Amino acid sequence: MPGIEWGAPDLWNPDELIWRVDSALRGEIIFDETEPDFNYPSLPKYVMYAIGWIVYGMGKSSFAFILTTRIFSAILGATSGILIYYLARTIGTNKRLALLSGLFYVISGIASANGRFAHNDLYLQFFTILCVYCVIKYQYTGTITWLYTSFLMVGFAASSKYTGGSLILLPILIFIGLNWNQVITCRLFIVSRLILGGLIAYLGYGIGTPKSISSPIYYFSHVIQALQNLTDYGFNFGTTIGLFGQWPVFKSAVGIFSYYLFIFAFLWFSCKLLLWKLGNVFFEPKQAYGTLVFIIAIMSFDLPFLISINYVERYFIPFVPFLAILSAWFVDEVINISKSKNWNFIQPVIIILLVIGSIYSTLRLVSISLLFIMMLASLPVNISQPFEAIKRALNILYIRLLSKKDVLNALITILFILLNGKEILYQQADVTNIIRVNRGY
Repeated sequence: MPGIEWGAPDLWNPDELIWRVDSALRGEIIFDETEPDFNYPSLPKYVMYAIGWIVYGMGKSSFAFILTTRIFSAILGATSGILIYYLARTIGTNKRLALLSGLFYVISGIASANGRFAHNDLYLQFFTILCVYCVIKYQYTGTITWLYTSFLMVGFAASSKYTGGSLILLPILIFIGLNWNQVITCRLFIVSRLILGGLIAYLGYGIGTPKSISSPIYYFSHVIQALQNLTDYGFNFGTTIGLFGQWPVFKSAVGIFSYYLFIFAFLWFSCKLLLWKLGNVFFEPKQAYGTLVFIIAIMSFDLPFLISINYVERYFIPFVPFLAILSAWFVDEVINISKSKNWNFIQPVIIILLVIGSIYSTLRLVSISLLFIMMLASLPVNISQPFEAIKRALNILYIRLLSKKDVLNALITILFILLNGKEILYQQADVTNIIRVNRGY
């Protein structure tokens, strides 16, 4: 996986959460007690701690520990891609659009770039997708177990990253919306269900961050102080609040193609939902309710950023899965409308734009992979074999006449590489040092 070993056994990014875990494994700090700050909840830290306990127990070095935790982040990113497919299928899209949703997720780049980063963002994305899935299942079936499971996923998401706590608005709003007729007549029923859901969310948070249950006053007094500081990071640099400043950051994170595609898709379905509620357009109810869940999830996550000074590219990772599904659906709707209006020129234009945009976005991701492919001649045989497989997979995609099996194998191989490649190719990268590290490993 290209770039996954960069910096190891040291860290090339000071934000990488794993340094706290490594210190805890050496007995230097205790999670949520003697850490230098309370900027991070502990679910990802305990997962990494368990991985480190196993790796060090096998007699491996810190280099192996760092690589293993980064690989686990990559697995979470790849698993999220699979969940996006099933989530798209759940709301009624066909297989073609579900696959297109996964493609948009991959080529947007931000999740792929952080898939080899031992931090908490991929954990947050994973539990966010599970929460949205559970909410949609509750919306379709009315089974209360799905609602309570969604609250549990909110707790896990918040225990991965504090911003995951804003996701609690999603199950609350959907529950109230589905039971609106009982809000006045059965207030006790509504309130009791929401209180139980809140307790389940707190339990989920406590499972990932035990200190919040064992010593809640001590823990939350420090967390509140940390949360007050988080929104103000970068204030002295004159950065505007997220309401105005987040857009160029989001554009840089996902690339110009995905940025405008995501924005248009979000606006399209927001307007369509409004017109549907007003009775002006037709929207298949199952798909309409699924779209509503996606939009609420996106807006819930964006609320903290609207007033924050602190927003960086990886903070937008939880947005991407739902925007990718909406974008695939948006493309399909535009094509269908053009067919119904006999606008025959629209479909070729859309196909050309999709091809150009996808190629552009993919090139942003494979640049680092190409760097490593160029090093094949210098790498040992056992190291070069995976890169040869990547190169063969890339070559398959350039053949015009493809079998479905070849395309599937190529895409699967490249998917895992893209989910672990670095988006930006640093011009001053020390290639010689990378080769040396590979040989040392």
